[in-house]
Amino acid sequence: MRPKVRGSFHTTALATLAGGLIVSVAMAGTAMAGTSTTGSNQGTARSTAAAWLPDVVQTAQLASAAHEPKGMPAVGRAVPDVRAAGSGFWYADANQHATSSGGGGTYLVEDPTVAASDFHSLGEVAVQSADGKQIVEEGWIVARQLFGDILPHLFVFHWVNGVATCYDGCGFVSTSTVTTAGMTLPAGSTQRFIIKQAAGQWRVMDNGTEVGYFPDSLWRGSYNQAGLTQWFGEVAAGETPPCSQMGDGQFASAPSAASIKNITLVHGPAVSISLLVTNPAYYSVQQTSSTSIRFGGPGGCA
Repeated sequence: MRPKVRGSFHTTALATLAGGLIVSVAMAGTAMAGTSTTGSNQGTARSTAAAWLPDVVQTAQLASAAHEPKGMPAVGRAVPDVRAAGSGFWYADANQHATSSGGGGTYLVEDPTVAASDFHSLGEVAVQSADGKQIVEEGWIVARQLFGDILPHLFVFHWVNGVATCYDGCGFVSTSTVTTAGMTLPAGSTQRFIIKQAAGQWRVMDNGTEVGYFPDSLWRGSYNQAGLTQWFGEVAAGETPPCSQMGDGQFASAPSAASIKNITLVHGPAVSISLLVTNPAYYSVQQTSSTSIRFGGPGGCA
């Protein structure tokens, strides 16, 4: 079966705002309009939009059921996150600056409660260029507006020059008919997500199966090596404080909290991660071994 390229482009005006202030960073930002993209594969592809404010902050749309926001990973931009109009992104993050051909980890899929005022809760791996502007992402996500349910789904996403594209499309080439971007994942299951560069492609793997790939041509051949990799939980909130659970709703100190294990870099150095959290009153992260973390929390409304 021939691979199917998902996604086509259209433009719309969108007001965008970003949020979720990283601890000890106090800044203010303004919103910009973004570009939305859509595509289809066994249904209508999910779409999102965002804009890059050079050397200031990535913004993300906070919009309608037709548009699901995606936060740029917390590390790798001039300002990690800025809160505007009481909304934005919240992170519990492990990261490593190192040259590699990709990265991955073993994730326990959770089914967090996402508040009606919020957008999504997820766990993912992000493989980025050294400047943080070229990104490939893979993980599990609970996003009611995106999928029309409250189940965890497999997702992929990418950024070009700091500009968001769309979920599960926009040039992503599916190569499996069994493991597909957008499919539901059983809560409590273990998924090994790997993103790796090979033969002019950023290949996306789940439990040893190639889900598909992003061709290097999406970046005009300029992005074929990672300089930063991140493993994290993310909540996209519609107001402050965020009311959604991250992970399974437990703080990282709980032995049964959401986990990412067997963290790895592909053709890179030994793993040596740093940790970052947006606000430890709502969510937390804890390193449990040299290659494992726990993350999560109840949010600010529990």
